[in-house]
Amino acid sequence: MEQDHVCTMAIEHDIESAHDGPFGLHAAARGGTYRVTLRGEFDLAAVSLVEDALERAYEGEVRVLDIDLAPLTFLDSSGLRVILGAADRAAAHGVELRLRRGGETVQRVFAITGLESALPFVDEPCT
Repeated sequence: MEQDHVCTMAIEHDIESAHDGPFGLHAAARGGTYRVTLRGEFDLAAVSLVEDALERAYEGEVRVLDIDLAPLTFLDSSGLRVILGAADRAAAHGVELRLRRGGETVQRVFAITGLESALPFVDEPCT
C-alpha cells in the first residue's frame, strides 16, 4: 500500500495587489499532488509570487497540479497569462492540471476570452 508523503514545503504569501485589494497564496504538496490556492485579487503585483509557487511544483514527483481559483475575487490579463502558462507547462511535463472554478467575476474572464472550454475546470474542491 502506497502511503501519501506529506511534503514539508509549503508557501504562504499575502500582499497588496496593484488593483485595489489584497492577494494571498498558499501552495503545498501532498503525495503526487501539488495544490495552489489563490485568494483575493490576482493582478500584475502577484504574478512573480504565483509563477515562483508554480515552478516549485516541478521540484518533486508531481502527477497532479490543482489550482484553486474559487477564493479569487479578481483576475486580470496578467493573471490569465500565468494560468495559461501553467496549463502549457503541465502538459509539457505530463502533469494533470485541474482548475477549480472561480466566482462569476473570475470565470467571466475565461468566458470572454474563449478559454473556459479549453482549460480543465472542475466544480468540486481540488483534492
